[in-house]
Amino acid sequence: MDSIVQRAFGTLANPQAQITNLVRSTGIWQALHISLSQNLQLNRADRQLFLDTVRIEIKATRLRPFEITFDGVKWFSDTKVNPAQHYLCLSVAEVHGTKLNTLLWAVNKAALNFRQGLLYYDALMPCIDRFDGSNLPKLCCAHNFHVSLARSDSPPNRGVDVEQFVDLKSHGQCEPINFSHFSMQVTHVRVDIGQSVHDIPLASDIIETASKPKTSLFSFF
Repeated sequence: MDSIVQRAFGTLANPQAQITNLVRSTGIWQALHISLSQNLQLNRADRQLFLDTVRIEIKATRLRPFEITFDGVKWFSDTKVNPAQHYLCLSVAEVHGTKLNTLLWAVNKAALNFRQGLLYYDALMPCIDRFDGSNLPKLCCAHNFHVSLARSDSPPNRGVDVEQFVDLKSHGQCEPINFSHFSMQVTHVRVDIGQSVHDIPLASDIIETASKPKTSLFSFF
């Protein structure tokens, strides 16, 4: 992970720009995650009820822990929330989209019941106000799921293919990175509310793994 972040320096438009490593902070490995919601603005009185609602929705999915793999790296800019920040991300292989779509749907149903914004759904459903948590359709957002590795205030250089640069396939300076060798075990959904962190486990402790062994990374949502 560190090597991917270091190699990504060369893809920034401003090579002197700062880049913040989200994988390792002060020498300590950080737990990686996939976002399942926007930043929600809940009234204090609603926080416990929201947490209980998320627990119910996650339990109703009956999903067991599973493993995901990755298929590449890219720069991502959230033009809606903070267009000045650019994130280096691992793209989750779309083959895992079905289960991640189910978790996203569960969390978005809970958010909709509290009239909160819905991650990815807002852009796909302009008439979202016609729905609530009981009739929200499940959408396919498989191409959106990612793990953030670093962020920078410099945009990427449009003339550089970040995936080719990180792999250094034509440079011969170091071994290419095979992203399919990385994996992440998804065992629970993490809900951060204020200063409190709540882990909601999936249905059992049996991990559904891919057909061949992978190198596991840290996991939580």
